Amino acid sequence: MKVKYIGENDPLELLNGKIYDVMEVDEESGWYRIIDETGEDFLFQPDDFEPQNDVVNDPSKKSI
Repeated sequence: MKVKYIGENDPLELLNGKIYDVMEVDEESGWYRIIDETGEDFLFQPDDFEPQNDVVNDPSKKSI
């Protein structure tokens, strides 16, 4: 799953507006495990993210 960070910008953790891959969702807390800007993975509160649609637009398919 891909999510966009919508929380406060912190160059040592997460960048506002950047898309991150969720490695897993913690079973107990529901928080997202994400690799941050330091290259380490941590759990982050899902309220600070906006889920992104993984569907790639196919220009060969036109809408009616």
